Amino acid sequence: MICELINKAELPKVHRNNGDLLVWSNPIPGMKYIVAVDPCAGSDPAAIQVIDFSGEQCAEYRGWDDIRRVTGIAYALGVEYGTAQLVVEAGGYGDVMLQILEQELDYKNIYRDKDGRPGWRTNSKNRTAATSNMQRLILQERPKLFKSARLMQEWLMEDAIDDLTMAMIIAQAVRLGVQ
Repeated sequence: MICELINKAELPKVHRNNGDLLVWSNPIPGMKYIVAVDPCAGSDPAAIQVIDFSGEQCAEYRGWDDIRRVTGIAYALGVEYGTAQLVVEAGGYGDVMLQILEQELDYKNIYRDKDGRPGWRTNSKNRTAATSNMQRLILQERPKLFKSARLMQEWLMEDAIDDLTMAMIIAQAVRLGVQ
């Protein structure tokens, strides 16, 4: 099934940032969006997924830029997609991103957990639930939500770079109300 999805992946309408940012659909005024970020950590790239509230993938970024540049890209996508809800995986570089977004860039629509803390905190419970949701969406319910061949290739690989996958898992989890 995943191999079929890779073969059926849609070509992006727009390539930006030397191909690091792929866009399948432009923002529609009045539509709500989520921009989810798996920040860079060590040798892993940063990843950003933009989805609408139906769960459909709109844009995707993967790159090895420094944290300030990644924060700027996430901020710009959030603004471009109608002040989207920005969900950053907290911890390490994610905490730096959240500080820049809140204190320097004054971004207002940042995801907060049930305790009011900014950012998504991945733990064994929510990672299992969110990954199960993602697998169900890919394999059973809504495979057409996912446009990116890069994302589907990453989903297939075990013990490999999973940044695009984690950003999408987080985006879909927030959309579906997983905490």
